[in-house]
Amino acid sequence: MARSDPANPRYAGKLDNQAIAATLATAVGHWGSGAQYLFETIRHLEACGIRDRNLWRLQELVAVEIGLTSQLSRP
Repeated sequence: MARSDPANPRYAGKLDNQAIAATLATAVGHWGSGAQYLFETIRHLEACGIRDRNLWRLQELVAVEIGLTSQLSRP
């Protein structure tokens, strides 16, 4: 997902939080999952005394998406 450069062919444009959460719930890279990256970002911001309610809401949505994904993959 390339959100910052509209000239990039992978540019996603404006996404709603649900679409972002769905992507983060399934994204995995060399350094871990998108969900873990979000969690660590929130944790480090909290350690600095910064509470971002939008990131917390996004984390809630990601948790729901992960739950839905795991339910769908059960036999």
